[in-house]
Amino acid sequence: MLQIIDEADWVLSAGGPITFRDSEPEPSCAIFQGPDDAYTKRHPRPNETVLVVEVADVTIERAQGFKRALYASGRIPVYWIVNLINCRVEVYTEPRGGKNPAYKKQTNYGPDDAVPIVVAGKELGRIAVKELLP
Repeated sequence: MLQIIDEADWVLSAGGPITFRDSEPEPSCAIFQGPDDAYTKRHPRPNETVLVVEVADVTIERAQGFKRALYASGRIPVYWIVNLINCRVEVYTEPRGGKNPAYKKQTNYGPDDAVPIVVAGKELGRIAVKELLP
């Protein structure tokens, strides 16, 4: 399901796939470059993806390991893990591709914090972590 979040500039996808060379992960949600009709016949690619969110509990190790490396390999600028086990949001930025893909920076936000929503280097707003936790 796609929703436009800022006219033709950005598209919010809840649970839709991202097409990598050899896989199509389906993050909990993601923001892509618009317009939304660009994705009527194909899925977005990593270079069109500006933010990915994974909500994880029993899948936390996969989110922090395999998926984090995958999204870094695609150089997706911002990756969030809503970590239900530790009641926090982990925000990863500054991706590095190559043989050992990783994010250079990690910032953790606890239940009393607000996470900045950064799209294309611009902060669009903030969301309280407690709004993202059960």
